[in-house]
Amino acid sequence: MTLGGETMKNKLKEIRNSKNISGYELARKVNVTHSLIYMIENGTRNPSIKLAKKIAKVLNTSIDEIFFEEQSHETLHHNTIPDQSESA
Repeated sequence: MTLGGETMKNKLKEIRNSKNISGYELARKVNVTHSLIYMIENGTRNPSIKLAKKIAKVLNTSIDEIFFEEQSHETLHHNTIPDQSESA
């Protein structure tokens, strides 16, 4: 999953830690290497849609909460049209 060819920011590590699940344990549960989990957390790799769904299921949360919430807010902020009354 990429946005314009860039790696996505995410809250995977924060959510994983809040559930007291190690990177090794999460990796085992979704059948990938622990290094891939850490690369996703650090933003050097993006998960496939299939892997993102598995991660969300194991963490009992949504894909949006892990991978998209922060970017949605950033996109809204950057795409906000300035109030024209301020410049008048």
